[in-house]
Amino acid sequence: MIVERAAIAAAVAVCAVLSAQQPAQQPAQATPAKPPVTKAPAAQAVPPVIVDCVTSARSAQAIRDSRVPMYTIIYQACDPEAGKTGRIDLDKLAAEVERKMGQQPSGWAMLDYEAPFDEWLQKGVGDQRCEQARSEIIKALRFVRARWPRVKWTIYGHPFLLYWLPNGTAWDQAPDSVKRAEIEKRVAVYGPILAEVDWVNPSNYDINENALQTSIERARDKAHEQVWRTQHIELAKETMRRAGIPPKPILPAVNLFFPGEGRATYMRPIPVQELLQDQIAPQLAAGVDGFAVWTGVDYIQGLVTGNAKLDADPESLKTRTRTRSTWVGSYLDGRTPADWSSDDVKFVISQRTGQTIADGVEAILAAWKARPGATPPAR
Repeated sequence: MIVERAAIAAAVAVCAVLSAQQPAQQPAQATPAKPPVTKAPAAQAVPPVIVDCVTSARSAQAIRDSRVPMYTIIYQACDPEAGKTGRIDLDKLAAEVERKMGQQPSGWAMLDYEAPFDEWLQKGVGDQRCEQARSEIIKALRFVRARWPRVKWTIYGHPFLLYWLPNGTAWDQAPDSVKRAEIEKRVAVYGPILAEVDWVNPSNYDINENALQTSIERARDKAHEQVWRTQHIELAKETMRRAGIPPKPILPAVNLFFPGEGRATYMRPIPVQELLQDQIAPQLAAGVDGFAVWTGVDYIQGLVTGNAKLDADPESLKTRTRTRSTWVGSYLDGRTPADWSSDDVKFVISQRTGQTIADGVEAILAAWKARPGATPPAR
């Protein structure tokens, strides 16, 4: 891949040091319930990185050369009513799987049903909305795993911890009793869900951009976020242990662009060193099995360079407007094009977004190989 070797080497060194220095944060322990009898899953090779999309022939070739698999996401958009009812239509789900993956698919895949499911799951066991959301997710996972058993399935973002604890305290500042209560609640919610997946995909993207923060703000957020990210991974492990589930691969979702929450520029590509320090190093230290890179940039690129029909959709128009504003500086050398749909603009954006993906994947692979305890390459 074509990325600056010196920058990658320096960033990976930082990542390796951080991984070695930071012990994993352990969630509070509790007496485990008697585990159910569970059949161990078949052994499977787990790649250190999987990727949701590429945007150019060059980035596609770079990903192939690195032997990084692609994975498929089945988005909730295939079932618009689910967001209103909290029910998953299995016929619509099946049609979308076959549309995107064919009738006899294999490989890695993810269901992404977020609203209102994530919010309802936060209510906790015993709340009718939580029980419905969990039941629907389990129903969908059992359906796709039974119908397409050659695919390794997961659900996006589970298990999930709020960025702030319910009382508004940062994770690194909270008393043990407050953290213990939240972790116990999440273990109870997510145990039955993790029993139904083939791999586990917690998500904790980088929402604060170093360039927009003071040194004091950066230090404060890094301390909080490191504990928050590490607790996600420890929660996944603890949930499986307490539910009597044989360990499953944990591949957390990481993003190569700022998602626009927190204090960050929407869809700005994350600098490589910032990616490694903030998202990769803490999770390597916690002992993940790999990373699932998500950007959704193939879809967003289509919005940015698409036609005016999308103007009728307020959310699509908002995404297009915000991304164009960012990418003028990130990818178009500060020059706003007269025609965003021209072939020249499409080519430049596809090449440069593709380069962001290729560079990010290469950096993560290098950090993976340099992690403490990694098997050294054969001489």
